[in-house]
Amino acid sequence: MTPVLELAGIGKRYGSVQALDGADFVLAPGEIHALLGENGAGKSTLMQVAFGLVAPDSGTIRIRGETVRLTGPRDAKARGVGMVHQHFTSVPAMTVRENLWLAAGQIRHPVGSPPTSGSASDRLDRTRARLWQGLDPAVRAEDLGAGGKQRLEILQALATDASVLLLDEPTGLLTHEESTELLQLLREFADQGGAVVLITHKLAEALAVADRVTVLRRGTVVWSGAVAEQNAST
Repeated sequence: MTPVLELAGIGKRYGSVQALDGADFVLAPGEIHALLGENGAGKSTLMQVAFGLVAPDSGTIRIRGETVRLTGPRDAKARGVGMVHQHFTSVPAMTVRENLWLAAGQIRHPVGSPPTSGSASDRLDRTRARLWQGLDPAVRAEDLGAGGKQRLEILQALATDASVLLLDEPTGLLTHEESTELLQLLREFADQGGAVVLITHKLAEALAVADRVTVLRRGTVVWSGAVAEQNAST
């Protein structure tokens, strides 16, 4: 099965700091792949490379088997890759609707209501419908709770029809209930054919939802494998 995303031998240096040192990462269709490591391990930088935000000094990026050179996020979005950043990127004074238009210019469905089922991108439609629950498109982003803001962030990523989601610490500001709900939604998205990278510091969370785990240390992959035979003590 061809990976939807493959990063091979990625290197990135900032002055004297080697942020990534020959890092490899493979994301298969239909899976949630957790990316773990301490602060400064290179997790966010690696996914920023995958999203075109950071140009690697060395290595290869492949999306669905095609070797690509990403000159910016626009290139990644055009190839179905969306990223949800660690810090909220919506414009506080703008409404949910306005933030979505800003993210995508226009989206296939009316922004005032959830999409209907049966369209060509049914997987994305169902995910959007779940995300819309409890969101008023006329409410300003600054008036949303943390859970609502996170839903908006994912909707912004999906506004360009992303089938690959890169999420950087998406549950960091959420309650336990909100985190559980979000992880269930991501699991459904992957089970319906999407693919998810989950950057997290929460090992138990990763083991609960992910299919595979990759661990970075000082910019290098020190372990990667299936979750099935792992537990929080290994």
